[in-house]
Amino acid sequence: MQFLGSIIGDHTKIGIGQLLTTGSNIGAGCSVFGGGLTPRYIPSFSWGGVGEWQEHRLEACLKAVRATLERREIELRPESEAVLRDVFRCTAGDRAALLKATAGSGHVLHELAAAFKR
Repeated sequence: MQFLGSIIGDHTKIGIGQLLTTGSNIGAGCSVFGGGLTPRYIPSFSWGGVGEWQEHRLEACLKAVRATLERREIELRPESEAVLRDVFRCTAGDRAALLKATAGSGHVLHELAAAFKR
């Protein structure tokens, strides 16, 4: 594949006017806002933008997911909820690294993905 846009996880919300870098990887359950350019990698269940990030509380995210699905007359299946809970648990370290890397920075770290090499 020669070109790749962005990879955006389920139940992620991106604000109007938010700029995504080419090849962005934004996890599930994120809320990205504030304008400006996003980091190349945003771990699942991250909340914020313009360098100010925090963890999106799992129960608050699940409440929003249920409300969204109910508007479409769909129920959140127990299997889907289990996957989201597992993703939350598995990405805790990545979120902690994002919060640490951007704490008090006040600006977007364009090459943040390097901090998350596996």
